[in-house]
Amino acid sequence: MTFTERGRRAQILRGAIDTIVELGWAQSSLARIAERIGASKGTILHYFPDKEALVGALAFDIHTRLADAVTNALAAESTSIGRIRAYIRANIDFLADNPSDIAAVIELGATYRSRDRRRLKELMATAAPVPEELASLDLAALLTREQHASKLSDFDPDTLAMVIRGAIDAAAERLTRDPGFDPRPYGHELAETVERRIQPSPGTSNG
Repeated sequence: MTFTERGRRAQILRGAIDTIVELGWAQSSLARIAERIGASKGTILHYFPDKEALVGALAFDIHTRLADAVTNALAAESTSIGRIRAYIRANIDFLADNPSDIAAVIELGATYRSRDRRRLKELMATAAPVPEELASLDLAALLTREQHASKLSDFDPDTLAMVIRGAIDAAAERLTRDPGFDPRPYGHELAETVERRIQPSPGTSNG
């Protein structure tokens, strides 16, 4: 794909996000998206054969950008607790910096159905194997690695991952309803709470 083609593809994805946020998924036809970006429907079909392919690419693009942010945040930390806090901070910062992207994902999560009537979250959960680009988003795997490496407290990684992801998702939904909401203080409190839960016993190293 040429530089120009990558730019056009990114423009289509951005137009789709803005259209979904403004009109809702049901009203976001390819023709509406094309009109928003000043292109023809045929131009969109050159990159995406149908709306389902466009949704898949849009979801993958947003999650890849989030994964990149998480990867960079983790790499900047030298301790297990620091990396777990960084995961939370990177997710919350992504919400704050990309409210339209988050609003589009939430709208799709609520209203999108694939040809076989599956929701977006179901499609992503059953994707196998998970693309390498999204590996850093696997919070349960991160918690498991850091717990084993640093003798953190005795917690169940899968359960704690569900709790943290649920809290991050709640912040995303709040931001969509209330544009004045600043998720960063919320993220700080979440990180503080999680750190208290995973803190190793006195005298043990936190890696």
